[in-house]
Amino acid sequence: MEDCETDIRYVFPRWFVTKAQNAITQFRNGLAVDCGEDVVGVRVPRFSIYMLKDINTMGRWHCVMENLEKAEEAANWAVNMVTKRISVPAELSNGVSDDTDEREHAIKRMMLRGGRSTLFGSLPYASLLSLCGNRWADDACMGHGLALLQREHRQIGIIDPIFHRFQARKDKLRHVSTGDPFNTANSFVLLALHVDNSHWWGVVFDFRQQSRSITVFDPLQAPKSKYYSMCDVLLRDLFGGMCKLMTIKKETKSRQSDVASCGVMMLMFFECYLRGIEMPRKPSPVLLRFMRLRYLLKCIP
Repeated sequence: MEDCETDIRYVFPRWFVTKAQNAITQFRNGLAVDCGEDVVGVRVPRFSIYMLKDINTMGRWHCVMENLEKAEEAANWAVNMVTKRISVPAELSNGVSDDTDEREHAIKRMMLRGGRSTLFGSLPYASLLSLCGNRWADDACMGHGLALLQREHRQIGIIDPIFHRFQARKDKLRHVSTGDPFNTANSFVLLALHVDNSHWWGVVFDFRQQSRSITVFDPLQAPKSKYYSMCDVLLRDLFGGMCKLMTIKKETKSRQSDVASCGVMMLMFFECYLRGIEMPRKPSPVLLRFMRLRYLLKCIP
């Protein structure tokens, strides 16, 4: 242990930090009894031995710097977006100030190391940055969007998007039940469905007496899409009883105009359904950028 470097005033490149962490993890997995991060390290040729705790500190530094860079990009993106001539349904037009300084300050004061407490646990605010530009929105970001809709609408149940990551059916069902979304007091339940590891779907369970339906939305609306079949199999596996008692419908009037906006399209589908309005039939790239910014700003505390 006395050979380890202790006066560290520099940071190794991200690729090297990741490689070192993986090597140490592999070593620890082979031990009969695990050891702490302050008693295991990695020797770096021509340098010294570095403890895992210091390697992890470097990893956290890289994460912080990456988030700061993304936040700066997000602020510039928000400031440069022109919103005055975008055709937006009146019900979806709130949440974005015409004052560009206000948008910039909202993003820059976001707690990048903090998170919002939700039914799904704490969701990192940094994940909201995946709404910016043309990025693919991740699981935590979708969780933020669902939590927002639940705050803004009454009698809404929401399902943790992370459930699709589990392989075992019992584990999926356990996460589906988190927060008791199918409580009889709820008129709607929103399911963010992740298929093929890269595409978001939206499913709304409508328990109102006049509806009693399950509406499925594929933002791609691709002809002969395999996604409808995949969704149908999952719904009947996890919610077979409800599928027998309720009418299953498809929302086919709207389609995403790019390859990365399935997440924001799904949130827009949910909100339009809850508000009782039709989705824009052909949402333009400009409208989708506006909706990305809108959900981002509305999710920031």
